[in-house]
Amino acid sequence: MKNRFIVVEGLDGSGKSTQIKMLKEYLESKGEKVFMTAEPSEGRIGKTLREMLSEDIPTDMYFQAGMFLADRIDHCTNPENGIKKMLEEGYTVISDRYYYSTFAYQGTKSDMDYIMKINLDCPAILRPDVCIFLDLNPEICKGRIDTNRGKTEMYEKNIEVMKSIRKNFLDVLNSLNDRENIKIINAEGSIEDIQKAIREAVEE
Repeated sequence: MKNRFIVVEGLDGSGKSTQIKMLKEYLESKGEKVFMTAEPSEGRIGKTLREMLSEDIPTDMYFQAGMFLADRIDHCTNPENGIKKMLEEGYTVISDRYYYSTFAYQGTKSDMDYIMKINLDCPAILRPDVCIFLDLNPEICKGRIDTNRGKTEMYEKNIEVMKSIRKNFLDVLNSLNDRENIKIINAEGSIEDIQKAIREAVEE
């Protein structure tokens, strides 16, 4: 198939939304059908997760990780708009976050090896054709969040937590590099330069 399953990862404030929109427009200009999605998903479990991340519902990391697993299975297999269905219909799927985020975020206060195992060993969860990680200094990300958002989520409030999440991301991505197609892109350049690097990674 010409269509692909593309995941874009990064800290909150790293510019994912802007770059995903630009990538979508680029692929559509080349004649591809593109379906944009995100995690947490728009399903019932995903909406509950958003409430957890906003700290409207108390939770712990293992419960969060289990909820993300359930949401991800639905995200992949939903018969109406799941990733598998959209790929089969010829869409290139771009997801803003996937299981790499669960490893990095929920892995801050839980057993990361366990969380990786239950996701990577689950036959219902699809593997992306490419994962693009936008690597940006957590202090820059925090500054953008504080400037542009009225309310911060639980992982956005503390710069030390954000630094820990970035380290988790890099550790996880390096550990998976021999099994998955992972591209780490420096996100400190101009929007245009970052987009050029993303397009090159996708075209490979």
